[in-house]
Amino acid sequence: MADLTPPRRFLQVDIEEVAAIVHDVAREEILPRWRGLAEHEIIQKSGPRDLVTVADQAAEAALARRLTSEYPGTYVVGEETVARSPDRLSLLRSAAPVWVIDPIDGTYAFAHGEPEFGVMLALVQAGELLAAWIHEPVDGGMTLGERGASVQHVATDGSRTTSLRANDRPVPEMTGIVSGGIVLEPGGSVIRAEKARHFRDLRHHACPARDYPRVLRGEADFAAYSKCLPWDHLAGAMLLSEAGYVVAKFDGSPYAVGDMTGGVLCAQSRRAWEEIRERLSRSEGRSPARVTERQQPE
Repeated sequence: MADLTPPRRFLQVDIEEVAAIVHDVAREEILPRWRGLAEHEIIQKSGPRDLVTVADQAAEAALARRLTSEYPGTYVVGEETVARSPDRLSLLRSAAPVWVIDPIDGTYAFAHGEPEFGVMLALVQAGELLAAWIHEPVDGGMTLGERGASVQHVATDGSRTTSLRANDRPVPEMTGIVSGGIVLEPGGSVIRAEKARHFRDLRHHACPARDYPRVLRGEADFAAYSKCLPWDHLAGAMLLSEAGYVVAKFDGSPYAVGDMTGGVLCAQSRRAWEEIRERLSRSEGRSPARVTERQQPE
């Protein structure tokens, strides 16, 4: 197990080098299997919409091998690794540098030949988010950033967008992304997307690897999720925070490394965060927002 004493210094990485590793693994392990999986290469976990494929397993293993080889002394907390060894989650509370990997976020879509999937990677140490990468393999884009630096989107042709910042659009004019059932209070009612009638538009994409880059590109204004598993949200939380967004659990406390419950809501400012949460809580009827449903799980 990792050393639990406080770190002397945080790990420094070359974010471009790590981005290249993510690109390589997606090209070698994920894209060749997209739309080419055999039936036995798709495995059901907790239910028919909770899947893992050989591509998930191969990509996580390849990322773990290459990252720990390039950066000795680092550890891995991956979605599939934790499924086999839940005690690895304790690494998130250690002083060691840890790569948090979701090899394919949106496995259901991937397994059914749809493009709504991506690769998520975050680097954490001593409870701090240091860097993050989100790769969208089908279109080739990569969103990346590190603590204290600008967030960038790198397109397939190599062009870069570095002006990824929170907008100042009024909340009633916002488009939001929600993950379906949102529990806003402990023991409270579940607020579903179709009941949230107080925004310009609400969309149910529920693939954080695609949703967070959409928010950063201005295609949506906020995102809310009922689950906050680390491999689903640490990368997006880090990138949005560096771009000026507020990322917090539904009780208002900051979303932190190691959080596993409480949902997560991301918004352009604390004032907007409070208003969005209040509007998501309303049950009275108002003029309805258009709701775009997509049925992928997180």
